[in-house]
Amino acid sequence: MMLLVIMLVMFVDGACQELGEENARVRRDQDEYQRDYDALAAEHEKLSEKIRSIEEQKKDKTDRRRRIEVFLCMLEEQTECLGFDPYTFVALVDRVVVGQGRGLVFIFRNGMQYDYFLN
Repeated sequence: MMLLVIMLVMFVDGACQELGEENARVRRDQDEYQRDYDALAAEHEKLSEKIRSIEEQKKDKTDRRRRIEVFLCMLEEQTECLGFDPYTFVALVDRVVVGQGRGLVFIFRNGMQYDYFLN
């Protein structure tokens, strides 16, 4: 996907350059030229934004993968659970969200969530 978007950006860049060169060589209505150029510039911006979005998604996936690896490493290091261990809790749980009702949401460092409702 990323390669396709980059190729499209390169194509639009080339089209902008050709349009500018044609405008310099051939007598042309400047309003028409400006409309064509603005359309290409808008397409270029749209594709550039798509690239930024894909890069952000890639970064998010990399970060999530790293958190999952740390989470799994912590689980592998644990021996039999004999009771509550605050160090393990802090290492595995990112945050706990207290709901308006009687619910708690445990959000683990790997991105997983667990809903817990108090009786």
